[in-house]
Amino acid sequence: MLTEFLLASLAQQGDLPKIVYQMPILGGQREVVFGPAAEPATLLNGYYQRDVAAHPIFTPDNTGGYVESWEPGGMAEHNLGYFDCVSKTDSLFDKSCFAITTTAKWNQTIGKKPNQINFSDYVKQEWWVTPDGKILREFMSLTTPQGTQTGDCVYGKSSVQRRFTGLDGQVTFGEVFPACGMDALNDRFKPMIADGKLLIRDKEYSELNPLTGGLDKYTIRSSGTFKGELLFAPFQGRLFDLDGPNKLFEKVYIDNTGDLVKVVLNDDEFFVINVIPSSHLDENGHPIKNPGGRG
Repeated sequence: MLTEFLLASLAQQGDLPKIVYQMPILGGQREVVFGPAAEPATLLNGYYQRDVAAHPIFTPDNTGGYVESWEPGGMAEHNLGYFDCVSKTDSLFDKSCFAITTTAKWNQTIGKKPNQINFSDYVKQEWWVTPDGKILREFMSLTTPQGTQTGDCVYGKSSVQRRFTGLDGQVTFGEVFPACGMDALNDRFKPMIADGKLLIRDKEYSELNPLTGGLDKYTIRSSGTFKGELLFAPFQGRLFDLDGPNKLFEKVYIDNTGDLVKVVLNDDEFFVINVIPSSHLDENGHPIKNPGGRG
């Protein structure tokens, strides 16, 4: 509440530009690659890290030019937030399905000192998906200092029934007939890997944004392999490049065991696991040096 009050106050004073709240990075990349299945919860924390070189500080005019100062270099870093994802068996509309849930937090800073404000944006997204990849329902909520808005979509054969609740609490209903077709929406959960084999190298799919009612297009492609250590445990698997709306780009690291272990946004920003998955631990809780895989 205090953050919301400060943002409104500073905006009235003209000390802040128009606020554009950032959508947090969400999970679900594993399900895009493997399709729907029951999977344990995975948590990835986000970090900004940049190596800053030492640089001179401009000499104030009142020193006569005789004072020289330097700003030391080092690693500039801060926490971006997090995202998690879990998939469980469920039933909806008398149909067996998987309930895939991802929640996320993004830490945002706006304004300039001394009027700089730090706050967080939160989002939750859920899908109810049949074993063959057909979406039955999708829900999303976004919470910012302005409040919470939600979108709830029920999928039919040729259209989607959408219920939207705005920041003011007003509820609107609508029916969307996707121009891309229902198959393009369901292709989100079309497997790219099965039984350890790459079935397709790239795919396109669309998503009906529950909050806006608009269609967003995504492309994901297999872009290579990786091998290395995280948390003193060995990992190796496949890399995927995921492109989405608003210049979204993610390089997705999926281990051969099917674990999502890292997502890179750019040279400075990335999300990574902070707990070794159980698939990489032996019966004594120690990292397995030569893990198997399904990727």
